[in-house]
Amino acid sequence: MLLVVTLVMKGGLREAGAAAQVVAVGSIADYTRPSEGLTRPLADMLATDLARVPGMQVISTARMYELMAQEGASADSTTRIIKAARASGATELIDGALYGMRDGKYRLDLKRTSLKTGNVVGSYSMQADDLFELVSAARGQLAGAADSSAAGSIADVTTRSVVAYRFYEEGLRAMMSSDLNSARRLFEQALAEDSTFAMAAYYMARTGGAFNDPSLIRGLERAMRLAERASDRERLLIRAGWADAADDPSRVAIAETLTVRYPNEPQGYLYLGHGRAWGGDFIGAIAPLRQVIKMDSAALSVDPRNPGTVVRCYACEAYHELAGVYHLLDSVPALLRISKEWEAASPWSSDAATTAAHAWMFQDRLTEAIAASQHVTAIAPGIPQDGFRAQVAIRAGDLPVAEAFYANLSEGTLIPGEGWKWMTIIRRTGGRPASAMGYATRLRQQEPLRQRNAAPYNALFQAQLLYDMGRYRPAAALFDSITRSPRDSTPSQVARNKVWTQTLRATALFAAGDTAALPALADSVERWGQGSSYGRDRRLHHHIRGLVAEARGQYDIAAGEFERAIFSPTLGYTRTNYELAKVYLHLNRPRDAVKIIGAALRGPYDGANTYTSRAELVELAALAWDAAGQQDSALARYNQVVRYWTNAEANYHPRLERARGRIAALTAR
Repeated sequence: MLLVVTLVMKGGLREAGAAAQVVAVGSIADYTRPSEGLTRPLADMLATDLARVPGMQVISTARMYELMAQEGASADSTTRIIKAARASGATELIDGALYGMRDGKYRLDLKRTSLKTGNVVGSYSMQADDLFELVSAARGQLAGAADSSAAGSIADVTTRSVVAYRFYEEGLRAMMSSDLNSARRLFEQALAEDSTFAMAAYYMARTGGAFNDPSLIRGLERAMRLAERASDRERLLIRAGWADAADDPSRVAIAETLTVRYPNEPQGYLYLGHGRAWGGDFIGAIAPLRQVIKMDSAALSVDPRNPGTVVRCYACEAYHELAGVYHLLDSVPALLRISKEWEAASPWSSDAATTAAHAWMFQDRLTEAIAASQHVTAIAPGIPQDGFRAQVAIRAGDLPVAEAFYANLSEGTLIPGEGWKWMTIIRRTGGRPASAMGYATRLRQQEPLRQRNAAPYNALFQAQLLYDMGRYRPAAALFDSITRSPRDSTPSQVARNKVWTQTLRATALFAAGDTAALPALADSVERWGQGSSYGRDRRLHHHIRGLVAEARGQYDIAAGEFERAIFSPTLGYTRTNYELAKVYLHLNRPRDAVKIIGAALRGPYDGANTYTSRAELVELAALAWDAAGQQDSALARYNQVVRYWTNAEANYHPRLERARGRIAALTAR
């Protein structure tokens, strides 16, 4: 039994002058040989074909499976269909029956029923030799005159194999129930029957990995090669999925087109919100994400703890993305409000509770953060909170507590090498980069060297440790080597890698006092950045230009360049925050320095924030508060510096003693 929703703008489903109708194609009873399993693929074929008619909008079969799943398995099928249709905005329901005729033909009888009144408003009957001809005949009767420009068979844009279509539809149902292994096997079988079936390739790719996973991108590239023979809706969906995963600059334009042509699909709005946020249009991302929450609000009321409940929650994904947008905007109070709104709508959501816990932590309200973490445990006892408490410990300056957790992470964790990564971050924070080199070396060796003279991407952590040890030229050389990492495949990803690693290289060269190559490097980074969809990449050349101006003592120019380099004050490249704050202090603008460093301190410790340790940021915040004449705030930050660097390596001792000296001087006043 299958449900597909169709918005018909003109033709047989809309009388002249009448308002547009949203029509759901519901269950089609099978009176042929049920073992053939023809009616489920038939309904999807009909929906896909109707979507090709100008003026018609079709909500995908996948979306309708998701809506039906929200009603729960306990509801009878008719109730689930009607509720799902209404949830999607349908005003009419089409259902019917498929019959096998004595002459070998098929007959399909359909009727339209008003969901508001229950009255039958139309009936149709058609006969054909096979399902493909039957769908074309049904399309002609249902769409009427509007069908004239939708020439050709549904087979032209899907598959000519009924067997392939059956495997595809079964795979779709398995995927919607989160049985990804079965789904992948079924999609593979569909492609074995017809290797040109674009949507089977697309959904098989979706089972292959998370965002930015190489296997996902390879699978989507295969679907892209087949997309030209798909219908307009499916072609847009494939392109939007590929552009989103591959960071392609076309991602926003494709997502916008998807939302305009198929406004009843939440996936398009999710892609649009993600693409705008990724590109730096944070405010513009809010509206499409809010639209997803509105369209999929029913999913928030489904308790995933109930046995057998598996629901794709687009609204949950949108809330998570929206929380990230407010964090990017350095609006942590708004981030907390969003998480509380999400918790109110879905009180059993561990993701919502976890988002709230992080929002408290980013504000340095650590007691509330721990309490929120305990709430996560109450909701989902199976989700360990040791990692979160370790991150709270880093923020509190209790580095031994954090180290005790991450040092014991096994290599078999969800993300291999995660413990090694965090050990480098913790020891750098504690002013002990040399002692962390062993962990960084293991992390680097985890990735196979697939290209001679190229360092694997994880060597970034090793390069940053060299930087923190004051070995700036070797750090610059290693960053440069990573530029040639074979990890990236798409043009946008290659551009991103070049921009990022060469910006890190420029930072190391600046620290070494070598700025001769930086102007030309800034030009290259600007050029590469245009090939990336990531807004940060298009700004980072300003960071390098800022370094050149700072080295020349042109602090006004440097400040302007660093300001233009800021992608997000909390989740950008925190070394830009750091250099900008230093320039503000040169310009006697200590409160501006406090503000930009404070934003960096409200970010996480990893990602783009890896390359300036929290202790360095705290130290500069102390100097800025000191310069602003705010004794209490300066003392608090200097004390944090001492707590972080009490066991630091020798090259940190002068800075540690300076902090202690200022504590003594300020306390004596």
